[in-house]
Amino acid sequence: MSRSSLFPILAICCLLLLGEGRALGQIDIDKQLRDRIIAPDSLLNDDTDADRHGTLESYYLTGRTGDMRPAPLDTLKLNSFRREHIEGRSIAESYLGTYAGPYQSKVYFDQPIDQWGDFYYLAPYFHLLRRGTMARYFDTKVPYTFLSVQKLGGSNELEQLLHALFTTNLGPNVNLGGEAEIDKANGVYNNTASQALTYRIFGSYTKGRYELFAEVGNTNVINQENGGITDMRYISNVEEIAGGRRTLLPRDIPTRYKSTWNSASYGRGRLHHRYRLGRYREYDKDGKLIEAPKTPLKDEVAKQDSLPAVPEVAALPDSLTAPTEVPKEQKILRRSAPPKDTGDEDNNEEKDEVVKKVFVPVTSIFHDLTIERGSHEFVSQDPALLDRFKEKYIPKQEGMKYYPYDRFSSATISNTVGVELMEGFHKWAKMGISAFASFDYQINKQPLILPEDAERLDLPYEEQGSKLHSTLVGGRIKSDSFKHLKWYVQGHVGIEGYRAGEIDVRGNVDLRMKLLKRDVILSGNGLFLNTVPPYFLEHFKSTFHAWDRDLKNTQRLRLGADLTIPATETHLFVRAETIQQPYQVDSVSYQPIQHEEGNVRVISAGFDQALRWKFVNLETSFVWQSSSDSYVIPMPEFAAYANLYFSGLIAKVMTLQVGVDAKWHSKYMAPYYEPTTQMFTPQDKILIGGDAPMMTAYANFHLKRARVFVRYYNVGAQLFKPNHFTMPYYPTYPSQVQFGVVVDLKN
Repeated sequence: MSRSSLFPILAICCLLLLGEGRALGQIDIDKQLRDRIIAPDSLLNDDTDADRHGTLESYYLTGRTGDMRPAPLDTLKLNSFRREHIEGRSIAESYLGTYAGPYQSKVYFDQPIDQWGDFYYLAPYFHLLRRGTMARYFDTKVPYTFLSVQKLGGSNELEQLLHALFTTNLGPNVNLGGEAEIDKANGVYNNTASQALTYRIFGSYTKGRYELFAEVGNTNVINQENGGITDMRYISNVEEIAGGRRTLLPRDIPTRYKSTWNSASYGRGRLHHRYRLGRYREYDKDGKLIEAPKTPLKDEVAKQDSLPAVPEVAALPDSLTAPTEVPKEQKILRRSAPPKDTGDEDNNEEKDEVVKKVFVPVTSIFHDLTIERGSHEFVSQDPALLDRFKEKYIPKQEGMKYYPYDRFSSATISNTVGVELMEGFHKWAKMGISAFASFDYQINKQPLILPEDAERLDLPYEEQGSKLHSTLVGGRIKSDSFKHLKWYVQGHVGIEGYRAGEIDVRGNVDLRMKLLKRDVILSGNGLFLNTVPPYFLEHFKSTFHAWDRDLKNTQRLRLGADLTIPATETHLFVRAETIQQPYQVDSVSYQPIQHEEGNVRVISAGFDQALRWKFVNLETSFVWQSSSDSYVIPMPEFAAYANLYFSGLIAKVMTLQVGVDAKWHSKYMAPYYEPTTQMFTPQDKILIGGDAPMMTAYANFHLKRARVFVRYYNVGAQLFKPNHFTMPYYPTYPSQVQFGVVVDLKN
């Protein structure tokens, strides 16, 4: 499509179609952060949590150092229909249709940075894992419950999703909680069923000198693979291939594979605790620091009938009120020195004054233990797979029920010890500094014959794998002490073992200022990575694929800037990244290879803008992105989203939101999802996108702490000729009705 024909479509998307919210920069949690920041005071009623401000805090812990960072909850009244759907994670995405299926955003900077991590089989399921910003902890004065239930499609293609979270404080210092997410989908097209179970239990203890955070959780996913439909004309030109029939039911469309499954599991446990060293300071009932008198002369001490003098202490800085530096308070009664004898008995009585003792941490010693384990299985009973891949690297054993039956696993134990000089313990201590050392141990396993088959056939058990260890040292500096400036930088370097030479430095800065008498938030972020190739990218053997080679480190430099204007609900952003020797998937062998023909550069810019007039609202997002090598890193050049809706109150108690949203992206050579490797594989034959926008009509209701939504997904298929594919051979769902209920309880 030419650029001249692009702008009319964008105009239609913005004026006639309807879009939701500002583009989600990472995942939906970042959007919630931005929504809360840019929402003017007049829109605070759009937050169901408005009456609970100050009674509920949520946060996550950074890796290794365990710093507490904010993690907002979903408490917004509007647009629940989108946040609860898989398509709400970005403005353009590739996925197989179900919530628990493999997923990848088409917006490059929305994709996870570590998608080629130690166990890349988990990359398609990042949206299901409770790690990083999604591993949340809480501090609440009243119990908090969140329930979300969704139902999509009819009986044959039914998908049901349940998400539940509960947390409560057991006193002021202890918090316990748990969450679970269950998804079960039959799929609309043949052989696309999936199911997933995620659970997590967490708790924290924070009192004075000692803090402890602990969690354990697991995610299990089973995804039936069909390899896509056999011919894309079943969607784009059904009359040509179906003998004159104008329509076909999704279940009537043949698929490439049957009786084929991928499964993955991810388990995680973490223990982070620290001990703080510091001192106590005393404050009177008005909150003023009680200054100790200067030490009197030796002969004056003998003449005074008073308590011994206390050494002079400095004033308590304001930064100690930060959430991450919660001091220990203790009220005590201290008897003041008796007044001079005036002859008045009332005045001669000793007076008691209330004194508050506050613990001021100066330094802390911390320890972090994180255990992660991932496993993956690929099994099939479909002869079509055996016909497609002629060469077999693992032979079929006699009596095997499934062939192929490939199994892989990886486990990592990370121990970190460190020391921190606390921010704010003195008026000149405007930043916190920490240093740490980490010791990582990793086990990778890849059976060449299943243990049960070896025992049944009396054959020797064979497996390949590795046991690796490494030592890393790093540090972190941050500052939250300034009113208008906050910054955070953390990094580490591998000095020994399999990660020797690895470098990982990430940071961000936020600046609040005035521009044309309006509050403006200017944010910057960046990272530099020198990444060691993971084991399974260098050594791999399955039924259909095998490789054994040495790869070089990959270098990555990423910079970004954001400008947010809360009063006008405007968000502008720009991103840039340079990658040296990136990994890519070969479209012929389906093996990951390394690109060594120069650097690959990616640049992106966009905006999110909301326009409101009385009860009419238009929210838009637009992203432009460009890659210097579109085969190594394929992406659509343009992506747009719009949401036009009407909102208001019914009987002054129920909020009603009715509208239509739409999304669109330009044509590009979208990657194909390969089931045998679970990799998104580049191709250069089929263009995806550039057609009529995907439209969805919806109604969203909010009453007290309940949100109910009904949406008619892909209503555009009733208006335009259906031709929507998320990837080659993977069509989007046809028009269907979806329901959802979200309940947010505060006790």
